[in-house]
Amino acid sequence: MSSFIYRCIRIKIVPLPGSVLVFLIAALLVSGCSGSSSGSDEESPLLNEVVIDSEDELDGGLAEGSTDVTAEQTSNEATEDNEESTSSLGQNLSTLDPVVALSTRVTFDITVPAYSSDALQVLVAWGDREITAAWVTDESWIVADDLPTDTENSLVVTFSDQNGAIILASFEQSYRTGGDAAEVFIIGPDQFNTEQWDIDGDGVSNIDELIAGSDPFVPNTTTDTNSESAETLLPVSASIELVADKTFRIRWQPTNAADFYRVLENPDGVSGFTDISGELDASTEFYDHRVGLHQRVNARYMVEACNSMGCTLSAQQLIEGNLAEAIGFLKASNPDQSDQFGSVVSISGDGNTLAVSASFEDSAATGVNGNQGDNSAEGSGAVYVFIRNGSGWQQQAYLKASNTEFRDLFGSGLSLSADGNTLAVGAAEEDSNARGINGNQDDNSSSASGAVYVFARDGDSWQQQAYIKAGSSEAENDSTSDEFGTTVSLSADGNTLAVGARQEGAQGAVYVFVRSSGVWQQQAIFNPSRSDDGIFGRAVSLSSDGNVLATSARVADFRGVFNTSVIYIFVRANGDWRENAVIEDLVIASRVSLSGNGEILAVADDGDAVIFDNLEGTWREQARFVQFGRNSTLDFETDGISLSADGNTLAIGNSRDTTGQIGLQGFQGTQPRFEGAGAVHVFTRGDGTWQQEVYVKASNTSTFDAFGVSVSLSANGDSLAVGARGEGGEGAAYLY
Repeated sequence: MSSFIYRCIRIKIVPLPGSVLVFLIAALLVSGCSGSSSGSDEESPLLNEVVIDSEDELDGGLAEGSTDVTAEQTSNEATEDNEESTSSLGQNLSTLDPVVALSTRVTFDITVPAYSSDALQVLVAWGDREITAAWVTDESWIVADDLPTDTENSLVVTFSDQNGAIILASFEQSYRTGGDAAEVFIIGPDQFNTEQWDIDGDGVSNIDELIAGSDPFVPNTTTDTNSESAETLLPVSASIELVADKTFRIRWQPTNAADFYRVLENPDGVSGFTDISGELDASTEFYDHRVGLHQRVNARYMVEACNSMGCTLSAQQLIEGNLAEAIGFLKASNPDQSDQFGSVVSISGDGNTLAVSASFEDSAATGVNGNQGDNSAEGSGAVYVFIRNGSGWQQQAYLKASNTEFRDLFGSGLSLSADGNTLAVGAAEEDSNARGINGNQDDNSSSASGAVYVFARDGDSWQQQAYIKAGSSEAENDSTSDEFGTTVSLSADGNTLAVGARQEGAQGAVYVFVRSSGVWQQQAIFNPSRSDDGIFGRAVSLSSDGNVLATSARVADFRGVFNTSVIYIFVRANGDWRENAVIEDLVIASRVSLSGNGEILAVADDGDAVIFDNLEGTWREQARFVQFGRNSTLDFETDGISLSADGNTLAIGNSRDTTGQIGLQGFQGTQPRFEGAGAVHVFTRGDGTWQQEVYVKASNTSTFDAFGVSVSLSANGDSLAVGARGEGGEGAAYLY
């Protein structure tokens, strides 16, 4: 038995030429709702819905604002008016061509050249359309409009100041829309032509003059017609070379008309230009500018040529690319497989001294600059000290324990004073049974009790100043497996030392030592005040003055399993220490770092980075940056974290990062995949708000480098040192 199936169509209207639209509607209505024979006795549901959007009123009898028309309402009228068309289209909806969109929603995502003003304007023109873009943030603008599909017109984007009065830059090319319902067209800052817009015709673009504080309507090219040496002072041609380590070499072609030059820097692309070189002699052809690479990924530079009549500016030079050629790269003087050079790094506050440990280095040497060739003390460990010499680095010392032994892991903890003249080195598995300061090193009956060695520098020479063990010389408790020296932290002046012993007793301990006239003594010992807390002292950090101490501990649940963490804060006043606060609700706090004033604390917590601040004695969470490689099979507890002294820059390592990028600002996705390559994320705080500044990779990324296993910032945040203990199988350190 046959039945009839009615295909009724819900229609929304798009703007079409009148005759075409009426024809299309009639065709859809007649074909969609006419009866068709079916061999099924089952009732068929409503089948198709076609949606056609419009804001325009239709000719042909639809009420204004009407968007829904059913086949039953209009089929008779459509059949009478379009009988011939209906028969030609046939009785089956499947014979109709698909409805084709006649417009496409185009979003223009625009990043303009860096310039800051309260009266900027971005105007987008395409064909007869002219639309003002909306500001999003920084140099980012956006505009979206419905444009005819498959249509080509000239696209012009104009970037202006003073609401269009001063054209700064423009972009122009032919642009054809596609056939999709929506598409995005991206325009970057480098695609803009800035040199074209020079109102005063002096050879310097409007944007360069405004950034430099010059009036774009007044020429700054000078000609002294009364002078015998009258010459037009034209802008010099400038360029930038990248030089390891951390150096931008700004070059220019000298001109006979200049008496001197100046190099101007806009460090972030938005804060404006300042003089960084002072007046340079007329014969100068380049200027080496040593920078914090992680702070200069958006920097701009100009060279100013000057004589008695005035100055002209070169074209703006932008820092581009991954800056890999400028990254400092350090290796041990005796690299060997599995030494793990870069296990811990520590840079001095002034950024001029760097200590790098190789905690599994094997030589049997002792003291300073001993024989590196005898590898008979496996895993004894070593520390290498580098100093900055001009624009490069050189190794100054090779340090070993005074009692080098098998598997001591000398270098498991590392900390430099602000001037780099004092260095504390932990050896978490050193075995002697000594107590206190400078005890007997020969009795190795306390396995993995741990020790700390303090070295001092006089001029260019290093020497061991103290050999420090837990407890006093009269102590009788067994110190086996205390791991004293797991982590160490020095105050800025190098006179206060905190040492963690995460396995001491049942809970762990933290010791504080002070130095006076070159003599060290124990000042305090801390244990966790809560009975369920253990592994106390896994991480320690001191404020610059040594009066605030932060340390981590694990919290045991009812089964005795340590599955959460807390941070203890201690403060010192007049030589007396007291517990100040316990910060709770952390997962696994593996590393801590205090700001110079001790009021800001950064914590590496189970793959997150968490910032706390002290508000009138109460510690509160200020910011959290999540998911730095959580759920990895690698050990997240080893990742580094470092806060600058002013508390405004944070570096956190993620040694499990798998991207194969190199240098700075690479793609942060998962392809290409380099297992365990590692990365570092740098965050900065401005006006109380934290944001990621740059994503940092090695200059030679490879699998299992563990780049970011340790990080260290100078006091002002300008220098960043990163350890990669697996690089090349030997380990390496990088400088940014």
